[in-house]
Amino acid sequence: KCTALQTMNIIISDRKEGRQHLQTLCLVQFIPAIGNMVRSKSIKVKNAAAPFLKKFCGEDTESGRPKKRRNFVREMFIACGGISILVDCLRNRYSNDNKEIIFVAV
Repeated sequence: KCTALQTMNIIISDRKEGRQHLQTLCLVQFIPAIGNMVRSKSIKVKNAAAPFLKKFCGEDTESGRPKKRRNFVREMFIACGGISILVDCLRNRYSNDNKEIIFVAV
């Protein structure tokens, strides 16, 4: 799981086509899968899922204006239960291992 997530993270980090790939992942039910990974007991899986939460929730601006494509991703995240995914991240016991996933949720 971790290697697949790291590979997908590289793909969606591409400056030219990354946003399009991220939208495609949203349309093929990737968001609920990330939610299941966040609920995993494995710290490695949680930390591999954290960059996706940043991409789903983060604001991508160019010239100070938010891009519509990013709003689509954020809307899909919320529509697919993203709020409960973030709440699940915050339910983790605070420790050095869980810091990254908790900070992403905040």
